Amino acid sequence: MVKDDEDIVEQRRTSVCPHCAGVNPSNATVCRHCMGPLTTISNSDPMGSIMARGDVFARATNKPTKPIVFWGVWLLFGPIFCICLGIAVYGIRQFLSGEDSGAIGGLLCIAVPTALFGAILWKTTRNYFRYRDEKEDDESND
Repeated sequence: MVKDDEDIVEQRRTSVCPHCAGVNPSNATVCRHCMGPLTTISNSDPMGSIMARGDVFARATNKPTKPIVFWGVWLLFGPIFCICLGIAVYGIRQFLSGEDSGAIGGLLCIAVPTALFGAILWKTTRNYFRYRDEKEDDESND
């Protein structure tokens, strides 16, 4: 009987992550295994909010399971990527034509966001179609 009471007390001291099922201390607001938010408190404090948003984007790019997630990422990052890419192409043309010798600094500044947004879009698209194909294969095998 005492052992059961100790187990109940121990279970109350821990919480289970809804994303990865990892066991965490009861006072934790972010999972120590997957960094996913455990409570709504993690969305109200500044650092917890940043971590929660990062977790959402990580899950959206790593394993987008629904078309709405896929299209949402494209609607969010696609226009920004196109604008950055356009600015980069314009800067390359200016630099190669010799019209603007300071274009190389601008190219270096725009290269980072272009690469970042391009990588996010590429990873989301690749993982969405990979997951979709695996899901279709699993359904056809059943």
